[in-house]
Amino acid sequence: MISKKFFKSSIVYSVVGALPMLSGFILLPFYTGDILSEKNYGYLTLHLTFSLLFQSIFIFCLESFVGPVIIETKQDTAKLKQKLAAINYYSLLIAASGILILLVTGPFLFEQAFEDSAPMRFYPFMCFTVFTSFFNAYFKLYCNQLIYTEQASRYLVANVINFITTLMISITALYWCGDSIMGPLIGRLASGIIIFLISIAYLNKQYGCKADPIFLKEIKKFCFPLLLFSILSWMFNNIDRLFIEKMLSTELVGLFDFGIKCTLGIEIIFGGMNNAIYPKIYDMIKKNETTLYLKEHINKYASGYLIVIILAIVFTLLTVPFAVNLFIKKIFFHKSLSFLAILTIGQIFKVLYFIYLAPLFYYKRTDLVAKSFVFATIVQIIITYILIIFLGFNGIIISYIVSKPFQILFVYRESRRLVYIPINIMKQIVLPIFLCIIVFSLQLIIKDNQVMYYNPMVGCIILLVTIFFYRNEI
Repeated sequence: MISKKFFKSSIVYSVVGALPMLSGFILLPFYTGDILSEKNYGYLTLHLTFSLLFQSIFIFCLESFVGPVIIETKQDTAKLKQKLAAINYYSLLIAASGILILLVTGPFLFEQAFEDSAPMRFYPFMCFTVFTSFFNAYFKLYCNQLIYTEQASRYLVANVINFITTLMISITALYWCGDSIMGPLIGRLASGIIIFLISIAYLNKQYGCKADPIFLKEIKKFCFPLLLFSILSWMFNNIDRLFIEKMLSTELVGLFDFGIKCTLGIEIIFGGMNNAIYPKIYDMIKKNETTLYLKEHINKYASGYLIVIILAIVFTLLTVPFAVNLFIKKIFFHKSLSFLAILTIGQIFKVLYFIYLAPLFYYKRTDLVAKSFVFATIVQIIITYILIIFLGFNGIIISYIVSKPFQILFVYRESRRLVYIPINIMKQIVLPIFLCIIVFSLQLIIKDNQVMYYNPMVGCIILLVTIFFYRNEI
């Protein structure tokens, strides 16, 4: 029987894990209101984009190594303390080295990349983002330690403090600084300092901070491919913003990012579905089930996965247009509704991608994960660059979908080396492609004054087509 403690901790980790995304949603109406200009919101978007890259680099993806270490050594308290002390030591050492290098080279790098953009100068603007990134990365290391040592209450308190301080300081600093990205940057930095002090005080008291040269070899083997994967993943998911900044305009960076943020609810669903389905797939691979068994059961899980994501897409298309009109004051950001349907339907390809990704993580082949992303990222950059030259901003929107099937193709090639996962071609390939064709076709006839009702209409059509494909199951 499942215990009450399990239910309680599961709810805490799920709800609290979504707080950073929730704070972003709450701050969105303030950032897109009357204070920040469209251009400064675009610059803020670029700072947040670089922050994601710095977080992975600064602590060498060591936050991902905390879980395996705790699971493998939790029966040996002394060894566990020794390894976590080493992780703490190397995370601080690597971060300090990375920050020092950026403090020296950053002014030159960002001056060359954004020569005409004052808000992108390293001092003081990007310097704030650098330190905030480290504080957030170290806090994630601390949170993962709490999760795997089953300290749900402390995890809840720490994240609620982060959530409240981020909102309060960010909103206060925004009104204080006016139309400048300095307000949001100060808000993020101040809350980052608070959570960093909480994290380092606990980890140093609980485990200490001590080097372990022998363990360092194991860290390098696990984390280096993961770091490469994180950098490539960042490029795959964020390079379009840099193209928009350099080839179009900063205002359009903010518009595109706002449209992406309107689909973040679907991302939350992906996280929950992966947590539910991956253990099932792992168990079947572990038992070395027959191809026929895998086909029957993985198709069942994959079909359920796809239906849930399609329902999330439909829900987004039905509700987001009304939420944007209700809460977002600047009409400029309402333009994102004209391409919301394409951004949402582009998410449908991620289902098959995550299904094929499961064996790579089961066998801990982070090197193959990184390898698949090398090719996917190269193709994505080429497609985005070509389309933006010929189609401008519309090329960015189209490339968001066109690049996704290549991501599936490359991860499938690496996954099949380990285990063959058969899938239902009609539901997992034909249905997503057919829905994309429908959305693209409808996109051609949309007019600016129809966006309010266009997205709910597309959502209803997607639902009807899906029901037709699943008519036998229904």
